[in-house]
Amino acid sequence: MFDLEKYFDKELTKNELAEGIELYKKSIADFPFPKLNSDTTFEKIKEIKRDKFQIGPYSGLSIFEISNRLFSDLIILDGAMQLFDDPFIMNAKKVETVKLILSNKAGFDLVIKTDKGIVHGEGFNVAPSFFKQKLRATIKKFKKADNVENAIIIFNEDAIEDEGVEMGFLSDQMVNCDKILACVYCKLDEWKK
Repeated sequence: MFDLEKYFDKELTKNELAEGIELYKKSIADFPFPKLNSDTTFEKIKEIKRDKFQIGPYSGLSIFEISNRLFSDLIILDGAMQLFDDPFIMNAKKVETVKLILSNKAGFDLVIKTDKGIVHGEGFNVAPSFFKQKLRATIKKFKKADNVENAIIIFNEDAIEDEGVEMGFLSDQMVNCDKILACVYCKLDEWKK
């Protein structure tokens, strides 16, 4: 089984992160999707929501829980690579290393070491109907954190349904928290490759 902590819970250079991402993707691709044993729709839904399975780096969780964690991990991994590749995102800060804390642990999802200090990050994959609530909660977390001076938020691009309305909301929320450097949008379609 792929060990998230072995590959990501340490400071990683761009090349180390890219290597870890490939191994992560392989751990998902090489793992057959669990066979559902139920006959009726209700029983299948219950099995997906409650029974314990293993997919990629996660075991002992329901398919529902695993899919939520996998999608959030993929968003965070993609966003972390973008931080290395796009200096505009980091407001001219050069990223040296990133440390990723995946799998639903407490604290921040990313600790980014730059040439000008530390930047903390949070990432999530969320349905459009839950986007505003999740964004508010994330910004509130940054506001409460005394040890955070600069922050990045990474989320799935398809969380934004009405771009004009959502971008206005996003801008308003960022103005309320001067710690936020930028938001990074990620497409899960990139992971099909």
